[in-house]
Amino acid sequence: MTKFWAAIEYVLGLEMATDEDDERLNRILNGLVRGHEPLHGFAPAQVRHGVAPMVIDIDPATNRIRRVELQPHDRPADLERVLQFFREQQAPATQAPSAPQPTDAETARGQASTPAQAQGLSGTESVWLGDRIHDYLAHLGRGGNHSATTIKYTYAPSLRQLRELVGDERRQLDGADAWDLTLAGLSPSRIDAYIDAMWRFPAQQGRRTATTDAKAALEAGGEPQSTQNAVKRLSHVLAFVEWLHKRGELHSDVLGRLRAAIDGVSVGKDSGARQALDLAPDDDDAEGYVAFSPDNLRRIFHPDIYVAHSAQDPARFFIPLLARYTGGRVNELAQLTVKDVIELDVEVDGNVCKIPCLSITSHERDENGKVIPIEKRKKRLKTKAGRRILPLHPELIRLGLLRYRNARIKQDKQFLFDLAWYEKHGFGKNPSQDFRALSKAVGVWERRRLVFHSFRATLAQQLEEAGLDAQLVDRVLGHAVKTTRVRHYARNQQGATVPLSRVHQALLKIPVEAQVPPWEFVCDQPRKQLAKLVQALGLGASSSI
Repeated sequence: MTKFWAAIEYVLGLEMATDEDDERLNRILNGLVRGHEPLHGFAPAQVRHGVAPMVIDIDPATNRIRRVELQPHDRPADLERVLQFFREQQAPATQAPSAPQPTDAETARGQASTPAQAQGLSGTESVWLGDRIHDYLAHLGRGGNHSATTIKYTYAPSLRQLRELVGDERRQLDGADAWDLTLAGLSPSRIDAYIDAMWRFPAQQGRRTATTDAKAALEAGGEPQSTQNAVKRLSHVLAFVEWLHKRGELHSDVLGRLRAAIDGVSVGKDSGARQALDLAPDDDDAEGYVAFSPDNLRRIFHPDIYVAHSAQDPARFFIPLLARYTGGRVNELAQLTVKDVIELDVEVDGNVCKIPCLSITSHERDENGKVIPIEKRKKRLKTKAGRRILPLHPELIRLGLLRYRNARIKQDKQFLFDLAWYEKHGFGKNPSQDFRALSKAVGVWERRRLVFHSFRATLAQQLEEAGLDAQLVDRVLGHAVKTTRVRHYARNQQGATVPLSRVHQALLKIPVEAQVPPWEFVCDQPRKQLAKLVQALGLGASSSI
């Protein structure tokens, strides 16, 4: 009910802020000003004459009140009764203290002592930015849309950088001496200085130690970070600032400055300088991951080259092939267990047959079959939507995936591959590096465009060409589909699934670009130096096969 109390204060001229998301609040404001909306417990006549407005500024697009200026007169008795009504019936038992009012001198200058005071944001003078960052990261974790790894290694560093760049005091935070400031000090001018610092901030600062702060890194200088990285960091901070603004704890101009800084900034790969966003059709594909071409795939999976690269290493052999035919993320595939390769009964052409499938999940069981608690698991997914069951392409069966899985079970192995685990990258770090070495050797790799993730773009486009609708392609890739039917009813006894028969039929239409030998042959072959082999085969970057 605090919003309704704020509405009364607004009309009385005590607080210049509205909640644009609350339709009922807007109706109350209109009623108080125009006398058209009776309040519960009060006849229209008791309220109608309570306010004599001088200026009513209404947004013509939304028909919402943006500003009200009152004639200078004493507060009417009827509005005193309304005020008392909201205090007794609807306001919380404990009211936050009112923000200090500006002095006559400050009023004459048209300013208050702090931005927070200027908008009546009471209490922010004692709230530290660092503490609110902790609250926000916990909020992201409860939301379920971000994994713990994404929060820790993506959002937290961006917000730490903000705190260190704008901080004006040293205080103990998480057991260390750190830069910080109160929310009341986060003024528009300070956020302008932060934005300017982000465009100049040196590259390769993601590995800064806990004892190296952003102020020192900025002062040391160096080659500026890419526009893409700067915009990514600013976007993380913008989401945090929007959260603070919704809580009523931040000056609205700070939010506007951040939005304006990101708006219309191109993050194309060819230039590190900021430039106006060009919406010409020819530039639609100028950024982001792109699909592999048939020539790219023939290079990557060239039998001689692929055997030389992956010989005696099942992770090098199977993980890129799994990505090619399932669209799985590198860590989703690298963390597979032997129990994640399953067989399910699927009706195909009127007959029920067993189809080998892949269960992509974060569940992990101990040697006794009990589910390991989340905080102790090594398996993890990017989002909840990543949990899914996918049919396997027949090419994966020919290559020996099921035979390899059975061999691992006989060896009493839990995971499908023997890979090192890292807190930040999970099991996917080494497979990513291995694939980058292979794709660079054959002249395919291109930073942020033609990378391991391009397998997902490739399969997505081919599934669409095979007739799958966009929503089903999203489910295959592990993207969120926000419909009640998919969220609550797309499960079977094994977990979240997709229409296996339809996806399987579409997979049968996915072409096989190169005949890679089965694993049984590859596992006995010797390693060869890729550079010499590529040169001997005449597969330079400019050639095609």
